[in-house]
Amino acid sequence: MNKQVLFVPGIKNKSGLDNDEDIETMDIMRDEETEATGILKIKSLNGPLTLILPGTHTKVLKLNEKNQITTCLTTMAGEIFSILVTNTILADSVPKSLVTQIEPEEILKGALISHRMGFTRGCFSTRIISQFTSLDGNKKVIFYLVLLGIILGQDLIAIKDSNACNLEKNNPIVIGGPNHLRKAFYYLFEKECDIKEKIIILDDDTVEMSTVIRAKEIGLNFLNKGRGSL
Repeated sequence: MNKQVLFVPGIKNKSGLDNDEDIETMDIMRDEETEATGILKIKSLNGPLTLILPGTHTKVLKLNEKNQITTCLTTMAGEIFSILVTNTILADSVPKSLVTQIEPEEILKGALISHRMGFTRGCFSTRIISQFTSLDGNKKVIFYLVLLGIILGQDLIAIKDSNACNLEKNNPIVIGGPNHLRKAFYYLFEKECDIKEKIIILDDDTVEMSTVIRAKEIGLNFLNKGRGSL
């Protein structure tokens, strides 16, 4: 039985390598563009806005008033967290299982450590805290949250310092991704007094269905018009 398979292409932004600003504007996406436009459709959102999609990688997208993706920024936050808790000295200190109950105090503590000490020293501080704190069992979740805050704190620095995806005071910030990461990013952005009122945190259904709904729409466009477009 013959079936048509439609591959939705990703996006890349290639510029020169002559200076640091050129490198900063370069990025790639594979499926986040479909997820992003699906979110806009489901929630009836209109740009300009900034969309935060944490996960294995944190993806930050800026969209203009036409809901076109203008720039994006990527970090390896989720992947680095996984490596640190499974293949480094922190494996003995930080629980490996997913923590779904997010405590803002610990996330913010980690972000502050990250800002003051830097990333690598901040990560090791999780080990130090665990060695001088008598916690066991479920209470070790504190170390998980502090480390998560350290890593996401670096994401926040990257976003705020970026020429490509810096936050604009009048534009909404929409946060997607897994529930625990949505909450963690919300707490980080909530501390920024000038942007707190513009934060939109997505619900589980929107996050889970956005890619599916938009991919289906692209497929139907392709079948009906002989072409697919984002």
